[in-house]
Amino acid sequence: MKQKLSQNPLYLNLFFQYTNFKSFIHTPAINNVHNPSNLTKSRARFNKFIRNQCRIGFKTINNAHQLFDEMLRMDPLPSLSYFTQVVVAVAKMKQYQAAISLVKEMEVKGKIDLDGHILSVLVNCYCCLNRVDFGFSIFGRILKLGYEVDVALFTTLIKGLIGVNEMGLAVELFKEMVVLGIQPNVITCGTIVHGLCQMGNTNAAVQLVKKMEMRRMEVGVVVYNMIIDSLCKDRRVSEAFGLFERLISVGVRPNVAMCNSMIRGLCNENRWSEGVELFEKMMNPDVKTYTILVDSLCKEGGVEKAAKMVEMMIEKGVKPDVVTYSALVDGYCLQGRLREAEKLVDSMSGNGCEPNVQTYNIMINGYCKKRRVDDALKLFNKMSERNLVANTVTYTTLINGFCLNRKPCIALDLLKKMQSHGQHPDLITYSILLDGLFKNYYYKKAMRLFQEMKDSKMDLDVVVYGILIEGLCKAKKLEYAKDVFHGLPSNGLKPNTRIYNILIDGLFRGHVHDEAMISFQEMAKIHHCPPDGCTYNIVIQGLIRNNDVSRAIEVLHEMVGKGFSADASTVEILLDLVNDKKLDKSVINGITQVSHF
Repeated sequence: MKQKLSQNPLYLNLFFQYTNFKSFIHTPAINNVHNPSNLTKSRARFNKFIRNQCRIGFKTINNAHQLFDEMLRMDPLPSLSYFTQVVVAVAKMKQYQAAISLVKEMEVKGKIDLDGHILSVLVNCYCCLNRVDFGFSIFGRILKLGYEVDVALFTTLIKGLIGVNEMGLAVELFKEMVVLGIQPNVITCGTIVHGLCQMGNTNAAVQLVKKMEMRRMEVGVVVYNMIIDSLCKDRRVSEAFGLFERLISVGVRPNVAMCNSMIRGLCNENRWSEGVELFEKMMNPDVKTYTILVDSLCKEGGVEKAAKMVEMMIEKGVKPDVVTYSALVDGYCLQGRLREAEKLVDSMSGNGCEPNVQTYNIMINGYCKKRRVDDALKLFNKMSERNLVANTVTYTTLINGFCLNRKPCIALDLLKKMQSHGQHPDLITYSILLDGLFKNYYYKKAMRLFQEMKDSKMDLDVVVYGILIEGLCKAKKLEYAKDVFHGLPSNGLKPNTRIYNILIDGLFRGHVHDEAMISFQEMAKIHHCPPDGCTYNIVIQGLIRNNDVSRAIEVLHEMVGKGFSADASTVEILLDLVNDKKLDKSVINGITQVSHF
């Protein structure tokens, strides 16, 4: 039996907890709840309180639960609309599972019949939890109960399908709603366009926008920006710029985000003058606009111009953020100007912008490229002093630096430290370390690491197996290397040209050139891996090292016939043969790809 309002002290306490006007709970209308007219007034005030609380939002999920539980204990119950307001407020907190639980309580404890509105909220919660299957189940219930479905509900389901990578089904549902006579709005179309662009299907997104334009539907700047951004990412900058100019010609005013996408696209295609011209036409370029230009200038080697750009933005009242400064730091590091990069990092705090993990990663990479791994390690240790948590990129950069400096054991220690600090090495991290151990002759440690990779159930790719085969060949473990190579298909992998090159080179260096030639001949026939220029040069050099000069010359002619050139090492070996009177110069003089050396 529901508790009476007059017997419910928590009902009164809620006002004290949730409202700022404490005196409210001392009014006669609340204290004298035995009077029916006062009871009506107090309920009206409580309903108003629910509306206000849901409008401003709950501080914690517990506050929402308290209010909801109290509502369920009231007799008579508040109307469904008030329960719905609480559920919506909880959903806005992104507490979707909690919102679903509240709806279930309404049905079970309150015996409340749900309407189309709250069922639609339930659909949204399931979709946000990537349980679009449950969302469709509720959708079916809505249809069965005879409630009207609207464009917002379809948009929710479309977004849910896209969220679980079911783009095809999302497009089908989009078409179905049109058949049912429900007109998609700009949000629906924007959702589909965004999904198509995310999936890399820019063409379909462009076609959809064209259909929207033909039907005179409102497209909106946001949707156009998605198209322009996606075209630029696909390196279709001329198309993007054409659309951009057409929009301006029909009176659409591009927003800052659209201009930023266009400037980034132009800069990436080295169309600097057009990018700068657009920048100069912008009324209010933001920090992102300036950062795009700074980053592009730095990548093109124009760090001085980039530094002036930062000065300009400060003069114009646009404060550089950590991304801007990090881009400039990267510019100095790319030119090896580490001292200037250090000064810039040191000055960031004074400019009200603290360096972040990305900034330190850039500096660490700069040190490693200059073989200053000790300085890189000092900076790495400094990160913890600043309460910055090194990420996978940080550790991977350091591991690569120590491997390049022939200190793979320190790199191995870093891997263990990384794991102990809760950071998970990825395939790139492992591959770099595996390669470093093999190249520095730590074969046993390398094999143990490879076994660790297998035990961790990582999806090892052909690059990892290429490192393994190359390492085994250098360790003169040719039989094992061949076993690994021939076992690739059983691991779901197909040999490529690069891995064939590694094996063929290893076999030649292991003085089993007959097997090397068999692999060379079968790579195109069996595995459809045509030899490239690198393959031919490996074979020519291998044959000459094994004193099979005549066969090497045959392969040389075949290589030239396929449009490949002899590299510097091959030419040097051939010229040595000529100088040693082991080869007539006329043999190679006719080969134009070689004679220019």
